[in-house]
Amino acid sequence: MPHLRVVQTVRAAPSAVYEVFRHIETFPDFMPNVQGIEILERGDGWSVSRWHTDLDGAPLEWKEREEYDPEALRIGFSLLEGDIAQLEGYWAFESCEEGTLLVCELDYDLGVPLVEEVVGATVREKLQHNIQEMLRAVRQRLEPAGAQ
Repeated sequence: MPHLRVVQTVRAAPSAVYEVFRHIETFPDFMPNVQGIEILERGDGWSVSRWHTDLDGAPLEWKEREEYDPEALRIGFSLLEGDIAQLEGYWAFESCEEGTLLVCELDYDLGVPLVEEVVGATVREKLQHNIQEMLRAVRQRLEPAGAQ
């Protein structure tokens, strides 16, 4: 199964960056590649959401469960249903000299081995680019102008 790791530094406290990710329903307000996120259920330390995104011009939708760990400053996510067969990973918010090292790690499976074999590298590249754009948008939202 393909694996991605994308890292971005943010000049803000890890707890501040974590709080942005606690409110994923606001992502469409400042992330151009996220068209919509609906919170379908919310409980103590978890939520279920439906994502509507754009992967380089192609719509991609899924429903996932998020698990929040405020002490570890980590949010896990796993696919419940959607346009791909498997998606699971986490967001981590680690303290570093610049403020926060924002880490996204995920494993995914398109669900069609032949498609993965033919276009897997392209899909991986587009997914990585989309995640990088999401992380940059968070950085821009939290850092003062000129500090980026």
